[in-house]
Amino acid sequence: MRKKIPKISNEKDLIAAFKELQTELEEIMRDPFEAKVLDYFDFISWLESKIQKRPFADIVKEKVQGLLTKSTS
Repeated sequence: MRKKIPKISNEKDLIAAFKELQTELEEIMRDPFEAKVLDYFDFISWLESKIQKRPFADIVKEKVQGLLTKSTS
C-alpha cells in the first residue's frame, strides 16, 4: 500500500487501492497464524467501509447480525 500511495491522486484510485488491499488481505488471512491479527481489529470490515463509503460500525453490525442469524437457523 505504501508503494501505491504516491500514485493515488483521486478518490477513484483510492477506492481501487482499497479493493486491491482487501483482496490481498483476504488471501493472507487464509493462513490461521496471519488471521490471528483479526482478533484485534477487523481490517476487512474497515476496508469495506472505506470502499462502500459507509460507517465502519454499520459494516461490523451487519456482519454480526448475519452470524447471529446463521447460528439460530
